[in-house]
Amino acid sequence: MRSDYGIPNLVAVKAFRVVGLYHSKNEYKHHEGHRENGDTAISTKSNCQCALCIPLSSVFSVINSCLELLFCQNETAQPFWGGRGIVRSFFLIVLFYASALSAQTERAADIYGVGVRAYYAQDYTTALARYTTAIGLKPNTIGYIYSRGLTYQKLHMDSLADLDFQKVVKLDPKYLDAWYQLGMIQIDEKHYDNAIEFFSHARSINPKDVNTLHQLGLVLYYKHKYFDAIDIFTQIIQINPDDEQAFYKRGLAKFNDDDFVAAASDFSECYRINPENTLALEQ
Repeated sequence: MRSDYGIPNLVAVKAFRVVGLYHSKNEYKHHEGHRENGDTAISTKSNCQCALCIPLSSVFSVINSCLELLFCQNETAQPFWGGRGIVRSFFLIVLFYASALSAQTERAADIYGVGVRAYYAQDYTTALARYTTAIGLKPNTIGYIYSRGLTYQKLHMDSLADLDFQKVVKLDPKYLDAWYQLGMIQIDEKHYDNAIEFFSHARSINPKDVNTLHQLGLVLYYKHKYFDAIDIFTQIIQINPDDEQAFYKRGLAKFNDDDFVAAASDFSECYRINPENTLALEQ
């Protein structure tokens, strides 16, 4: 069965699902006919020939009236583009647009899923292609863009990864992982001042993120800011007293700051936590 303007029932039902107006066949309200009321036609009698019944329990009364005008045949209906036809046209556009948008979202998610599987299978070329296709369908989906940035990193295409991560933080300034990855790219390029800036952004979002603190402390160490690096590694130890790397890195910072006794104590603690850490033993 088709509606009076040739809309397949299946398409119309899908569109209703998208906009939340359709739930099940049991929720249909079967119309009983038409009653003329000025310029509107409201279903009340027994000769209704609607192609699709409208779930009146799901929508406000004003929307009900518009939807009845859209789907109910009536011998007094005005031309398609005039009067009530404008209402019909508007709802047709909304419903088809919502349906198309839903289909595009589902397709993008499916393609992204293929990319994720390829990424974890270390097939980064395929993952990149799938992520790019998904982004083409849903351009501002943060997860898609971030995942492509990670893939660019795996393919040693840091400049393109940087662009993706920059877009992520522009869309969501509190996306910690993107700030972190921006910092990692700057470490690889030995742009330590920029790295400090990005890791500081990440730290402001979550002051207890241990990965961020480790990298921030390391960059401060590279910049010979030993006092600041010691402070960062101390914060990590306060969060996790058994973090051997924090003890080891703090020991290095203290050693380079000429605090040899305190450095030796940190190296000993590192070795106690992990006796296989021969670097700490050598120090």
